[in-house]
Amino acid sequence: MPKTVWSEAPSEIHRVDTGFQLKVVDPAAIPGIDASKGTGTAILLNQSRMLDESQGKLFADSTVGGTGSLVIVLQGIDTSGKGEIVTHVLAGMSPSGIIVHRFTAPTAKGQAPRHVIPADHKWYARLAVQQIVLMKLREVKLDWPRPNYGLKKELRRVVGA
Repeated sequence: MPKTVWSEAPSEIHRVDTGFQLKVVDPAAIPGIDASKGTGTAILLNQSRMLDESQGKLFADSTVGGTGSLVIVLQGIDTSGKGEIVTHVLAGMSPSGIIVHRFTAPTAKGQAPRHVIPADHKWYARLAVQQIVLMKLREVKLDWPRPNYGLKKELRRVVGA
């Protein structure tokens, strides 16, 4: 991870492993970060552009046969903040690349790493989700096509030299 206020990657801090017990999670906690609400909100805004760029690269890769994807599942009771995450975190991404579905319990095939993020501090929940999404987008292996032209020749053509 680049320079960050996180002591550890949010995806590791919030990962749910075997033996996890929800009752021990403090909803008011902000684990793994040394930042105030103002700092967290500023990071969230500044990194929206990076989120959009990463999503754009993923989409561009899909146009040349790439199969990388990112699935985000937000689960919680009504009024738990799922809509807030979509509004404030995913707002930095192109809506054309976002598909929202309601769903039932996942099948065994649909299981993926799970993360539980304390939600009493909205800025923290938004920032943690944004960081996990951004990190996962950066991990997707993109199969960029090789250029089929000579760079120097094209440069001369474009510049007119």
